[in-house]
Amino acid sequence: MAPFPPINTGDLGLYPSSGYGSVSAVVGTFSDTNTSSVLKTPLFGNKSARIGDSQSGNRGASVRQTATMGGGDIDPADGKVHIRFAIAPVLSDGGHPGPRQPFFFVEVKNITKGTQLFRTFNFAGETGVPWQSSSVGQYKFTNWQAIDIGPGSGVLDVGDQVEVIISTAGCAWDKVIPFFAFPPEVRRVIYTTNAIESVNARLRKIIKTRGHFPSDEAATKLIWLALRNITADWGRAANHWKSAMNQFAILYEDRFTRSGQ
Repeated sequence: MAPFPPINTGDLGLYPSSGYGSVSAVVGTFSDTNTSSVLKTPLFGNKSARIGDSQSGNRGASVRQTATMGGGDIDPADGKVHIRFAIAPVLSDGGHPGPRQPFFFVEVKNITKGTQLFRTFNFAGETGVPWQSSSVGQYKFTNWQAIDIGPGSGVLDVGDQVEVIISTAGCAWDKVIPFFAFPPEVRRVIYTTNAIESVNARLRKIIKTRGHFPSDEAATKLIWLALRNITADWGRAANHWKSAMNQFAILYEDRFTRSGQ
């Protein structure tokens, strides 16, 4: 099982999906209605990033931004390169156990040096967090929290490329945690539904082209022929299947048979 709380963004088990539209955006000046208009955005300047919204439901959302550190990022007070930004989580508190609550996760990585510079994780209603309650729904929020990362020379230097990743999700951890029970090699091949979505898309295209069917039997035959043609292209194993197969053989020795045995 992946650690809880998570250590990096990969531990969240989020994966790309389609058909839901955008739930994140760059926004200007406004008052967040989910905080009874207490929280004002942005904290500085005239733009901020909103990750997820009230329409995202149990789905996750994430934004990434990369930047290359320059001379302007050096604080003359200490001579160190700094990364500075602010966050203000607004989460619906469903009253679930911690691993099932809506959460936010922030990770800052030094891509050049291959290191993690910062991370923070909290779930809605978590003790020790200065949550404020909203009169709207079950929302909990905090004031703006300033993040200041200045680890010093050798860890963060001028010319280093860094990445900030901010992720959030609704009450879906009861579905995510069983997924974490599998080792990484297995999660890598089962996390996505791309293959199924591809099959469904090709079937829809064939059915739409045909238009109508004189009987259920005619529709069944067309779908069967379409599936036969689609699966004829499946000559190559999925990426990372070999390492996943080894894990399946360990986990389900009595149910898993390698080909050729």
